[in-house]
Amino acid sequence: MTKKLSMKAVRANVKQKNETVTLEFHDGEYAIVIRPFFNPDDIEQVIQDFAEGMRAAKEHEANINDRHFWHFVHYHIIKVFTDLTTPKVSEKNPTADIQFFKALIKSDYYEAIMEVMQEDELVKVYDKVFDFLATHERLQEQYEKTREDVQSIPFQSEALRKRAQDNKQIPEV
Repeated sequence: MTKKLSMKAVRANVKQKNETVTLEFHDGEYAIVIRPFFNPDDIEQVIQDFAEGMRAAKEHEANINDRHFWHFVHYHIIKVFTDLTTPKVSEKNPTADIQFFKALIKSDYYEAIMEVMQEDELVKVYDKVFDFLATHERLQEQYEKTREDVQSIPFQSEALRKRAQDNKQIPEV
């Protein structure tokens, strides 16, 4: 016989999600605290931060190419699920975060941190990334179809005709 889900079971699950692991480097000279179990709210934060990071990279022409794509996802996982201090983006240095990302993925620290991450937890993020990309692609296709439909309408007003021909795009991710 199955039991009803209790608050006690929910709290136990949440407690597990808050467990931490400390990863030390150079005989304790440096350490990073990692939460190896991912909760859904923080996974959504990873996706949001990743999307914002991709937009910023494109806006500032800071090349995040296909080779860096999954590393960039991992970077945002690290930012959300560890206490790693990352640079703050400012008007003076809008690409500070991207520069730090590119340095981190070349370091031994990146590999060591990723080794501690649980594969089944990473898959949860990967699934959300795939969902996000599929949704973005669907929206882009719907936008293009709607734009073509609007452009084919014979507007009487010159202003409306001109507005319908405007080729604004949904921001790329």
